[in-house]
Amino acid sequence: MTESPSSLLKSLPFWHALTAIFIPFSLFYCFVAWLVSGGDVWWVIDFVNGTNVFYGDDAYRFFLAQFAWRDPALYSYNFVLPAALVLDGVVVTLADGDIFWARCIRGVLSSLALCLIWSSGLQLQVNAIIMAAAVVIMGLFPRYAFTSLSFYGESWLGICLCLVLWLYLRQCFMAMAIVAGILPLLRPEGIYFLAPLCFFLVIKRQWKEAILMILPGFFYATFLLASLEYLQDYSYWRYELRRILTKLVLNQSHWEIVDTYSWLLLLPAMGGMLYAPARRLWPFVFGGLVWAVVLQVLVLTGLSSYEERYMHGVLPTLILLWACFFAWAWEKSALLMSRRALRTTFICVFSFLLVKQHVMQMTLLEHRVRQEGAWSVASSLLKGEWAKVFSWHEPIAQVARERMAGEIVRLLAEDSGIDRLVVFDPFLYYKLDASAIPDRVTISYPAATYMTFHLLLNGQVFVHHQRGRMYTYLRFGQPDYRSLERRVLYVDLMPLSGYPFTWRFEGLQYELYLFSYLSSLESEVDLDDAPSILPEDLRRANMEMIKRRGGG
Repeated sequence: MTESPSSLLKSLPFWHALTAIFIPFSLFYCFVAWLVSGGDVWWVIDFVNGTNVFYGDDAYRFFLAQFAWRDPALYSYNFVLPAALVLDGVVVTLADGDIFWARCIRGVLSSLALCLIWSSGLQLQVNAIIMAAAVVIMGLFPRYAFTSLSFYGESWLGICLCLVLWLYLRQCFMAMAIVAGILPLLRPEGIYFLAPLCFFLVIKRQWKEAILMILPGFFYATFLLASLEYLQDYSYWRYELRRILTKLVLNQSHWEIVDTYSWLLLLPAMGGMLYAPARRLWPFVFGGLVWAVVLQVLVLTGLSSYEERYMHGVLPTLILLWACFFAWAWEKSALLMSRRALRTTFICVFSFLLVKQHVMQMTLLEHRVRQEGAWSVASSLLKGEWAKVFSWHEPIAQVARERMAGEIVRLLAEDSGIDRLVVFDPFLYYKLDASAIPDRVTISYPAATYMTFHLLLNGQVFVHHQRGRMYTYLRFGQPDYRSLERRVLYVDLMPLSGYPFTWRFEGLQYELYLFSYLSSLESEVDLDDAPSILPEDLRRANMEMIKRRGGG
């Protein structure tokens, strides 16, 4: 005899999920945060399908969040959108600028999002056993866990979509409209979820809610018109960046999107609409499908590269559809498998295989399992012998970054002619004291390594930033301290030997340089005619640089 949906809702209320889901996952995410950002050793466990999560974009966004209350120009710089910037600013303020505590806060919020998914599934009358499996699958999915601890806008988009789903299913349309209104101000793809929800409200003749939903975007557009000298600057820097990135042939595949989620998740989710209550999810299903198609078209046409985090926002809907399919199958199989224990066992086994498949997307773990076998790797991890499986940031390198960050602060304080800071070493952003950076200094993010620029732009460096036209081409020179000279601190590894304005730090690959610079909005090289840079070209150039530096 199966339990009725109403009895499930009564016996397993939302507050029970706080104990069964919120506390365990909060502790788990805080543990992961400690592994990657706490103590003296930061473990590199975040490589998923060959790419790592906690790298340049994450570190730079964390650093920018510390300026959320200081620099109004950030709110017209769409590297990080305004709603995400405000939320990041709150998190960083609460964490007092500490990356570990900031990740813990985000982990706690992501655990709360899992509770919302749990409750949403019960609202759709999905069996509690199936929803428990769905939440475990989502919570242990490496991409969800790592992205949730990161400072990518996709993290906030995922959390807010879980809240929007929860409010939508409870018909709290006014509150839903308020939260959904900021989705495009967290990530651009938020518009693909907002549009069908707005259409839904119009069909329901919920005029106040529909208007309220589009107001944040309207106000932000008005702000941009008033604050930018040229409106095209809001996105033109991305066009210029894309011209450079298309010349870097780092990945020749155009179908990485199919590797993001396992087919054990996707195939059942495709049948989720067979379950009648799941059809209420149509605005989210439609929005996710349109975004997936648009993204793939952009990748195929060379207008965008693909990163797995771009599909983070569809995961809440996918998980609910997966659960709905098995809720439908649970009902249909009652005639074939009358014993509830058999159906429960099947769900548990299927979920275990799905979790295992997702966990094996962790690149370093997968390689080690192939070499030594699963039992050997599991034994090493349980014994705390993590070095046998994963790599780590050397403590000496972490100390060196702290010393370099201190040297940067000192140079900025002593030399008022330095008005730019360009940092390629992504992990240095976690160590820099943002409060000690003078307001005159523009923090600029380089699109690639100097050696890449050396090959592509004949040494010019492309950077984007939150002020002016939001991008600049820089040409470096040796400072002579003329009155009108502009100087820049640059962190990277360059093919220089004997350059006097260089600071080296033991244990760290990257070096700190002081240059004078000239800026331009145009590349000295015709990018349209420039040859593409292949991985082997860059590898050969780096080897030559290392030999030359060693010989010097």
